[in-house]
Amino acid sequence: ATSYPATSPWATAVGGTNLGLTPSNRIAQQPVWNDSPIQIPFGGGGGLSTLGQRPFYQHGERFKQASRRRIVPDVSALADLIPGYQLYCTAPGGANCDSAGWTQIGGTSAASPLTAGGIALVNQLRRRQGQPRLGFLNPLLYHLGRTLGKRRPFSDVVLGNNNMSAALTPEDGKARVRCCTALKGYDRASGWGSIVFPKFHKAAGRFGG
Repeated sequence: ATSYPATSPWATAVGGTNLGLTPSNRIAQQPVWNDSPIQIPFGGGGGLSTLGQRPFYQHGERFKQASRRRIVPDVSALADLIPGYQLYCTAPGGANCDSAGWTQIGGTSAASPLTAGGIALVNQLRRRQGQPRLGFLNPLLYHLGRTLGKRRPFSDVVLGNNNMSAALTPEDGKARVRCCTALKGYDRASGWGSIVFPKFHKAAGRFGG
């Protein structure tokens, strides 16, 4: 599915991934977030907007089959509740804090501020170096994605899809909502992948972003 405001051409839409970790806690793989059919069918959104027109920065062979509609997501980040993000609640009763103590959150509602925080750190470093803020991000993201090839500042997501099927029913394993599969480069399941912020900072400086 797609939803507003992510489908606005002036917003950076963040999809969801999961992480497979090595015993030394390093990232071994990063598939598209999709909990079905094992759990309640949650996953990252993606596809074509029914209302938004394709923006100027989405051009090239990969986008020609999009019926001139806005495609989302642009990038992705960790969103799955497992492993998710650990929070310590000191004020139970609030959002995501049913009781005091440790709890887990996830979803693209977590992936989006994670990505925004990374961009804020990049802008902070740019300011220290006398460079301007990045501003509207999408044209730079797509420019770097199209021109840098294997040197793109993204962790490309090439595993999984966001096809949904109901969990714990006789229909397990049969996708009831089909959309998008992860591919090399840009795809409608994960965008360009997750931003590798140190590489992104260097690439943005080289291209005058």
